[in-house]
Amino acid sequence: MLRITFTATGNAGLVRGVSVLVTDATNLNSATGFVTVNVNNPVAPAIAVATGPSGDLGGNKTRLFSSATITDVDSDYLTGATVKITVSAYSNDVVYFGGISGIPVTGIYDSGSKTLTLTGTATKAQYEQVIEAVTWSSTQGCGIVRSFEVRVTDDSNKTSSFGFVSIAPY
Repeated sequence: MLRITFTATGNAGLVRGVSVLVTDATNLNSATGFVTVNVNNPVAPAIAVATGPSGDLGGNKTRLFSSATITDVDSDYLTGATVKITVSAYSNDVVYFGGISGIPVTGIYDSGSKTLTLTGTATKAQYEQVIEAVTWSSTQGCGIVRSFEVRVTDDSNKTSSFGFVSIAPY
């Protein structure tokens, strides 16, 4: 058996025609066969989030997202996400993810870029739980609004546009 593989890197939705001609060991050719191939390029996921409560500046952890909804028309799994402070970050602001039992996602916070990077292959529903479990703390900037953006990446390595929330700590 011979297997033929077709790969396309662009022009999703266009039908391609492929002709197949087989020559045997005695140099006899088969009749030409024709095959049509539909090209489907991966689509990026999308995320929508709603804000959690306003945070306090006592260093207590505050949930950033009261809800997260992830959609992806061509994939059931995600491989990562980022949560980044994009407006008014202070030096002691920290974004946390402490893990959820049974969900294979871990998080590492980079204080220089103010970004929490979440990694691990999990379902969309599991990543919704993970994002809803992300917290933030600070002891500086009373009344100064912070904005946070979140993006998710699927198992086709496509990254969503960002969802964001803003909070005004007291």
